[in-house]
Amino acid sequence: MFTDWDRLDSLARIEPGQHTFTLVVDSADLVAETDESDNTFQTGVIVVAAPDPQIPPPIPNRLPGLAPVAPPGWPAPIIASAYSGAKLQGPLSMNELSYIRYALENQGLASTPDNVHTKLYYDGKLVSKEFWSGTIMDNQVTRSEWAGLSEVVRLTPGEHTLKLIVDPHNLIDASDETNNNYEVTFMWGGGEVPVL
Repeated sequence: MFTDWDRLDSLARIEPGQHTFTLVVDSADLVAETDESDNTFQTGVIVVAAPDPQIPPPIPNRLPGLAPVAPPGWPAPIIASAYSGAKLQGPLSMNELSYIRYALENQGLASTPDNVHTKLYYDGKLVSKEFWSGTIMDNQVTRSEWAGLSEVVRLTPGEHTLKLIVDPHNLIDASDETNNNYEVTFMWGGGEVPVL
């Protein structure tokens, strides 16, 4: 008995589909037999295609991901208060300096190769432009306290919106271009703010 022959794939390329295997005994007629008609046996087999190899999941693009972010202890990515150094949202008054800070983070998988620009708007008017010479991935950048709002716009009592745009001209290819903006509405009063 002849069993476990495993050299077929080294002798022939078997394509998927129906095939016939033929076994011939004494194929050269070297043995004299009483019946030479029963030396052949055939059987059909169906070869199925091997499953497609597992395609590994795509590797995410190694790009920066710039977004406004609230650092630890901040209530939001933009904070504004009449108190210098405070991590508060307000109070604010048109008769007092407004101390404004904001922060951003590179949440992507690569550092930025170029400068990162930001623009800050007050009710749709550009009031401040800044840039940083690149940001490292997983690194936060915080703007130093800025008190120049009343020098560039006329403040009035009521609600006003501050809007931060990171990479406003899309100069940096980022993993997500939809999270570069943040805006918040503050209330400016007309009187003095209480002393802390």
